[in-house]
Amino acid sequence: MSAQKMLAPLAVVALLSIQPAAQAIGPEPGAPFAIRSYHFVQQVDEATFINWTGGFIYTSIKVPLKRVNSKDAPSADTPGSLTEARAMARQEAQRLAMGKLFSAMKHFPVESNKSVMDLLQENERFRMQFGRLQDRVKIKSRRTGEGYVALELGLYLYGRNGLLGILPDRSGEYIPSMSPEGPEDEVTGIIVMIDEGLDFRPVLRPALYMSNGRRIYGPGTLQPGLSRPPVLYFKTLSEARDRGNAGLRPAIIYATEIINNGDAVIDSSDARRILGSRSGRQALRESRVIFVMP
Repeated sequence: MSAQKMLAPLAVVALLSIQPAAQAIGPEPGAPFAIRSYHFVQQVDEATFINWTGGFIYTSIKVPLKRVNSKDAPSADTPGSLTEARAMARQEAQRLAMGKLFSAMKHFPVESNKSVMDLLQENERFRMQFGRLQDRVKIKSRRTGEGYVALELGLYLYGRNGLLGILPDRSGEYIPSMSPEGPEDEVTGIIVMIDEGLDFRPVLRPALYMSNGRRIYGPGTLQPGLSRPPVLYFKTLSEARDRGNAGLRPAIIYATEIINNGDAVIDSSDARRILGSRSGRQALRESRVIFVMP
């Protein structure tokens, strides 16, 4: 399955590994906006993508150089040299790419029933902070070719300088506990498998529900000021096990239903296994949750 998918369904939560799991979250030292083979990348439009595993959104633009007129006096619209033509194209590429990136950001799915646009309309503080994100946009790549300038801009989703760091705090819900049916399991993380036939799409702060409608994980259970991903997304279970953060003994469970395209419902027996375990509840508190795509 291609890493770049157009709004693909979503599937699994956790990681099991015999070796220490490699960090797959956020920017890599010395490799900003790196895209790895195991990253789940969702296509938004022809030139804009969300890397849910690496934790950034990026867009690209290609601007042709204007024709050089070295005979007449240069104007604001007509470059007098190739160097000036390239500088003008770089400036135009920056303007167009920034506009394209933030246009896509307004439709970014924060929760299953809430986009960035919804928050901009609802929350004045978020509106002010969102405007400041322009200062945190970074250049992913820049190149000059025969007759054009190409530019890629990116913005981090996770971390205190990313989108997650400015979202309104919704903490206050507690993670419920249940009595285990047998001996308490050790649960180091959660893997929720979502069937290919379910219409499930990635969101930044998804939720998990029991079959009786009770929410056991979601925006309200996240720790205040959380900067790490509420959920990690991978393309396959093996990649999640090798690269994720769900530890050596994850609970691997299956979604039975989808709510609002971005939240998963799990069977009550699976919920009991997690909530009946102190380590399972702690895994939820620490957001050691992974969704793996089919």
